[in-house]
Amino acid sequence: MKKNTLPRKCFALCLASIMLLMNGCGSSDTGSNSKNSSDSESGRNTNTAAEYSDESGKITDEAVELTIWKIWQNDYVDLNNLPAVKALEEVTGVKINYITVSWAEASEKFALMLTSGDYPDIIDSAAGSYPGGGETAISDGVYLELTDYIEKYMPNYKAYREGNEEVRKATMTDSGQIFAVYMLRATTDGTLAGEPAWAGLSIRKDWLDQLDKAMPETIDEWHDVLTAFKNEFNAEAPLMINPEGEMVTNSFLSAYGVKSGTGMYLDGDTVKYGPLEEGYRQYVELMRQWYAEGLIDQNFLSNDAGLIPANFAASDRTGAGGNLSGWVNDYYYKMGMTDNEDFWLSAVQAPVLNKGETAQSRMADSIVGSASAITTACKYPEIAAQWMDFMYSEEGLLYNNYGILGETYDIDADGSYYYTDTILNSPENLSSSDYLYQYVRGDGVGLCAWDRFELLSDESDDEVVENPKEIWNSDGTALDIPGAVTMSETEGSEFSLLFSDIKSYVQEKTVSYIIGTDSMDTYDKFVEDIKGMNIAKCIEIQQAAYERYLER
Repeated sequence: MKKNTLPRKCFALCLASIMLLMNGCGSSDTGSNSKNSSDSESGRNTNTAAEYSDESGKITDEAVELTIWKIWQNDYVDLNNLPAVKALEEVTGVKINYITVSWAEASEKFALMLTSGDYPDIIDSAAGSYPGGGETAISDGVYLELTDYIEKYMPNYKAYREGNEEVRKATMTDSGQIFAVYMLRATTDGTLAGEPAWAGLSIRKDWLDQLDKAMPETIDEWHDVLTAFKNEFNAEAPLMINPEGEMVTNSFLSAYGVKSGTGMYLDGDTVKYGPLEEGYRQYVELMRQWYAEGLIDQNFLSNDAGLIPANFAASDRTGAGGNLSGWVNDYYYKMGMTDNEDFWLSAVQAPVLNKGETAQSRMADSIVGSASAITTACKYPEIAAQWMDFMYSEEGLLYNNYGILGETYDIDADGSYYYTDTILNSPENLSSSDYLYQYVRGDGVGLCAWDRFELLSDESDDEVVENPKEIWNSDGTALDIPGAVTMSETEGSEFSLLFSDIKSYVQEKTVSYIIGTDSMDTYDKFVEDIKGMNIAKCIEIQQAAYERYLER
């Protein structure tokens, strides 16, 4: 088996570069005027933390245990028993007791925990879901304000925050408070980077080859290709869309410079709502025409094809639709779902109106991920902060993402990382990526090295395989509102009350126009109805929140 490797670049150089940037530009003001959070009157122990050692990772010489509440979806191994978790206890001197809940029960159990007042030391995964937001959690006496802790005990995390403007803004509130420490996405060498797009539009490349057609780029070219798929291959659903009449990542919609009715988008620095704009109408008219011509799934309401269903892809019932990065190329042939050895689904960029343009909406992972808060119940907040900070060191990254040196991964003579046969020769019922999670935590507080999954491929050097992430990542994100934009508690309540009804109405009418139930003659009334539901207030709230984000 080929040994897949990633080069071992100098992690320390990455952090050093960030620190130089900070020293050259001055430290960013986090804006907190909170009381010193290590006040001994709080009842928290302030005297047990040993001096932080970046070389050994040892945080305390005393027996310290911390409890962490975490969403964990793993049916195979208890998080507390993962080898890498146990190894980290030896390295740091801190024993972690994880309280795990599934995604399905997380919201309910989070609410029950808050009601009971029985808090763990750290809340992972749901820290950003506190009713009213993080500032409310601080004022309610549930979360600690972490500015001083980061300054004193978290040099690694501090360097990443202040060395990257996106991260700095996304990890604080509008008023400058810091209520949580965030997972940061990075590559294995410690370079911060959001994961390339892992979902997008796909198309039957083998069909295009048989038709002697190039990859479609414009809406008009897509029309020609889909027509050929229907006429030449008897495709039942040449293009599959979801029950809302849209595509994954706003493919096709973004060609008209708008996004779907499920949320707002940006036109420069101005917040807009797609269904109010002419581009949305043009998209609806296009889908209406294509539906009438049989070019899109005639049963899109019931087929629920946000992503191409496997039975449609493998049985030649469709030629294009949304997909995930692992389900393209010859995936369905390799999995034995089709005996067509020429079967090939290629990732394709979202269409545009004119050659040379670039769509401005795609699946985009922010550098900043889930939030972990230290609660006021924590007796050792300084140690908790140092333990969390260790997860942003090179050693912490390797334990959390790769496991144990010599057991799950190793380093070759060139200094490149590679997984051992322990992971690559996983049991038949598990993929290598799934089996890896029987050894490592992988997400949560710390650096999440998404490029580790590149080492789990079984492709040989001789095989030329298209990288769908690179193709989808070629689209832009100019229409997207940053995920770190937040509304106040009052704003959020008012927005949700108004916008939930607007979304439902827009979804219903969009589908009705596409399938021909409603006449396009009523479209102007549709827009006026949305305005009458006070969409202007929703836009105003979102605009204000976005402008506060820019001023952080």
